[in-house]
Amino acid sequence: MIIAAEFAPSTMVGAKRPTELASQFCKLGHSVLVVSLDPRCMQRIDNSTAPSEELGLSLIRQRCHSLSQHMQEWRSIKSPIKKSVCFPLKVLSALSSRLTLPDELLPWVRASLPRSVDAVKEKEIDVIWATIPSLSSALLAKEIHRVSGVPYVVDYRDILDPDDNCRRMNSIREIERGVLRSAGGVSFTTQSQAAFLSEEYPWLVETPMYFAPNFFDTRPKSQTIPRRKEDFIVYGGSLYGGQRRIDGVLSALSEFNSSRTKVCKLRFFGLPSDIGKLRTIAKDSRVLAYLQTDPMLSQQEFNEYCRRASIQLLIVGQGRKHTYAIPAKLFDYLKARRPILVVAPENCEAGELVTDLNCGLFALADDTKSITKAIRLLLEEKNWSGKPLTFESEKLQTFDGNSVAKGLVEFFQEVCGHRDLEIDMRSVKP
Repeated sequence: MIIAAEFAPSTMVGAKRPTELASQFCKLGHSVLVVSLDPRCMQRIDNSTAPSEELGLSLIRQRCHSLSQHMQEWRSIKSPIKKSVCFPLKVLSALSSRLTLPDELLPWVRASLPRSVDAVKEKEIDVIWATIPSLSSALLAKEIHRVSGVPYVVDYRDILDPDDNCRRMNSIREIERGVLRSAGGVSFTTQSQAAFLSEEYPWLVETPMYFAPNFFDTRPKSQTIPRRKEDFIVYGGSLYGGQRRIDGVLSALSEFNSSRTKVCKLRFFGLPSDIGKLRTIAKDSRVLAYLQTDPMLSQQEFNEYCRRASIQLLIVGQGRKHTYAIPAKLFDYLKARRPILVVAPENCEAGELVTDLNCGLFALADDTKSITKAIRLLLEEKNWSGKPLTFESEKLQTFDGNSVAKGLVEFFQEVCGHRDLEIDMRSVKP
């Protein structure tokens, strides 16, 4: 059983890992049951991301029963009449989100529990894998374990913000502590996450832990990359309210283009709120002529733009929550086999990985000169030493989807206490 609040067709970044691993588990011959949100409660969806029906994947979809989960669609309402109707709901949502722990999906946990417990008992589920965020997914796994005794593994795509010490976050960490105390194992995507969790919860070293990175299709690409008519840098996604700093990139782009006849532009695919703020920043920085903004694309369309891009831009947010993680988007970039520019704070896992793989460059978010130099080198497909970048290497096999899935299955068998038995995560019809 996989518990993932966000799952295909959701386009939220948290849906990518469980969706792709569910497909990999099915391809390995295992039956998989997924517990997730009902698509009507997902903020953004893209039906092209759904796993193939041929895989035999089974789903339990549950409405969220959470006002906060629907805030995004209310913000996009333009009609004054509808806005006035939704205003009381926004107020109630703001109040309930402050009172609901660990997060706004607690009502979803309560609503999903009866059906999930019935499925576990009826189908003799062997193991539960619950992926964070949100912490509510792991809380649901804990509750199912309490009733059924089935072991569960907590998977960390992101850790809780270690730099947030408010009273509410401390309460959430108490819930996290209880979830980890009962867990049969923990999987994580970066070594920094494992180090932080072991430091935060010293007793966790006695719990089985497993490194399961995000992944991509590592098979060499034989297709010819379409010729680019112009140089452009591509970025897709959210700026998370300014946590991902793009002002240094804009300044560097202005400086770089000032001495060139053939300019390099930034193609930004994002949310309307981010596009508005970005265009304001670009206007102030006098780089509006080098910026092209468009709404978010489907995953397939965005991947095609990445294959055509001169440079793929990855911006990592401020704080250890972000620097300890490796965004799933980076693996889409690796799959595209085009130069990558990571703009981030110091000690960033994503930046260090790109440097180690020699497929791009890492520059600090506030170092305009370094970003400018990086753009110049990446357009020539060179690293800091002036040597060619590498887009095919044995190191990439660490991130092969089939290998990651096989490793996780072996870890699940260890957690279940029967290494010699094949996992049989039987399914139920939704």
